[in-house]
Amino acid sequence: MRLLPPRSDYAERIKSVVSHHKGLDAAAVSARNSTAPRMNVMAIPFAEHVSSAQRQELSDLLAANPTESTLFHALGAAMGAEAFGDDPEDGGRAVFRRRAQEIRDAVCGNALVRNYCTNPNVSDTTSIAVSITGALVSAHFSGINVVLVAALVTRIGLRSICGDAVRPTPKTALDE
Repeated sequence: MRLLPPRSDYAERIKSVVSHHKGLDAAAVSARNSTAPRMNVMAIPFAEHVSSAQRQELSDLLAANPTESTLFHALGAAMGAEAFGDDPEDGGRAVFRRRAQEIRDAVCGNALVRNYCTNPNVSDTTSIAVSITGALVSAHFSGINVVLVAALVTRIGLRSICGDAVRPTPKTALDE
């Protein structure tokens, strides 16, 4: 019967084999692994539906800390309100109101998104907006700039948009 070497020995041996195949020494592999960025502990629901361009647009947009008024203006301008002589902000508000039920269905009607966005441990506005954008994209929400809609929902707040549909997630034994 052959016994395996102690765990620490075994791990070093694996590093050695891997580094040999990649042309690196074990110390370089160890150093690279210790400085590698860590994955976010909580995965963002529907993030896979958001393109890198949309993520960057969300990040840039939210970094500017726009007001609701500014976001409605941008939405109205994106929808061509100025071309018809309308005020872009009013046009953006009208479009948002017309599509409000679709927004609620895609975002508020999705328990994964609701729970993620209302989780007190999630405070990064961009990741919340990414989740909302992903939910809109996966619901085939089209004909409107989903990034601006997600930014608006994030700015206004899920509780205001969804009303009673948003309740704090009950604690479970895993939370304690």
